[in-house]
Amino acid sequence: MRRALFLLGYLNALPLTLVGLWVALVGRTRFIHFEGGAALFVAKPGGLVDFVFRKTGAHGGGGWCGGVVFLAQPSLVLSPSLVRHELRHFAQARVFGPLWVVLYGLASLAALLLGGHPYFDNALEKDARAAEAA
Repeated sequence: MRRALFLLGYLNALPLTLVGLWVALVGRTRFIHFEGGAALFVAKPGGLVDFVFRKTGAHGGGGWCGGVVFLAQPSLVLSPSLVRHELRHFAQARVFGPLWVVLYGLASLAALLLGGHPYFDNALEKDARAAEAA
């Protein structure tokens, strides 16, 4: 039963995974290995993913999860806290599927309306940071 639920989670996250794979392919990344069930890709210097990480400062320039695809900067790929953070987003994507994007946006909007920061006070990010610290 547990295996069936896990596989159902992968199916639920499939639309986000397809987006993540597209970003990985178009953005010049290299597949490394599977980590906690997620496919880990590393950005190649000068590629689109590397550029976006550097310009946005995401996780200090480090990681992004699209479904079961985990994209990382080479310098941070082995950071256990970053991996735990992104694996929590991977778990969230398996539960919420494509609605995860909508929920993330609503959580950011709620944070703004409550006077907070759309990233740091986002409930899904707080959950991922809690997993990161564990």
